[in-house]
Amino acid sequence: MRGVNRILGCWAAVAMAGLLVVSLSEQVQAGKPLANVSGGGTAAFDEGEENHGFTTQFSVGAIVRDEPVDNQCDEDLDGLGVGDFTVTDGDDFMAATGEFNCSLSIEDEGFVMIIGHVIQGRVNDDGSVTLCGLADIPIDTFSGESFVDCPFAVTFRADGSGFTYYDIITGPAGDAETVERGHINLH
Repeated sequence: MRGVNRILGCWAAVAMAGLLVVSLSEQVQAGKPLANVSGGGTAAFDEGEENHGFTTQFSVGAIVRDEPVDNQCDEDLDGLGVGDFTVTDGDDFMAATGEFNCSLSIEDEGFVMIIGHVIQGRVNDDGSVTLCGLADIPIDTFSGESFVDCPFAVTFRADGSGFTYYDIITGPAGDAETVERGHINLH
């Protein structure tokens, strides 16, 4: 199983890097950029999280533009029926484009890969940036299922030290992670 997890982990890293390059090349659109979030690496689940002690591989490349849109983030997440999501505290969402990709491999337990397509975003009052959209989860050996167009949101800390990810699996509490190797740039 260890060899399979290594192979899946390497495959996921290559796939995420390719998606990030494609995503960044497609981001030539109208509207003044308000925020650019980019980076990647290894993040560890924060203390108190269910998966504390494990790490994920992640990459992000997204631009939030000055083009107001209706806030679909909380509505889409609330529609999952797993609790009341309040990852956003306002209606000032803007158009956004990009990708957030993440993979988790736990030896002898399973592997999950998330390919998040960003469609909205906002710069929060504390300087953090929240992105949301629809994720494809083509590989989830924990549940034995795959998902398409699963609503998600991810908030990147203003200092670039980590992020909190929300979807049907994490529920409204989300999963908070801190970057161990790599970086997140917000500008």
